[in-house]
Amino acid sequence: RANRDNGCLQVLRGSHHFGRVEHGTVGNQAGANPDRVEAIKKRCELVYVELEPGDTCFFHCNTLHASAANESPNPRWSMICCYNQVGNEPFDGQHRHGGNFAPVSKVPDSRILEVGAKSDFAPAN
Repeated sequence: RANRDNGCLQVLRGSHHFGRVEHGTVGNQAGANPDRVEAIKKRCELVYVELEPGDTCFFHCNTLHASAANESPNPRWSMICCYNQVGNEPFDGQHRHGGNFAPVSKVPDSRILEVGAKSDFAPAN
């Protein structure tokens, strides 16, 4: 479970309407420009994304988001997937980012359970 007690995902509702916010180093990790974030916080509702195991959350790539440190005894695991059209290949101003795109294949829902059952992280029955 991901909840406020274990530092769940937080989003600023509607922040994607403000466009792309430049990122850099904030503390010891990458983060959005703190001055822009503070200004946007004054205009957007902070939403705690509390989820049950197996839940999914989709949001716009420009949505400002963060999570707090997990200072509880309860672990939280997440998987982050980002998708991009081949025609919109990321470019950092100096060189392209590899271009090793692979098509996404649709599989039946049962396949997720089959693969998950083999994982070290699969819940015990």
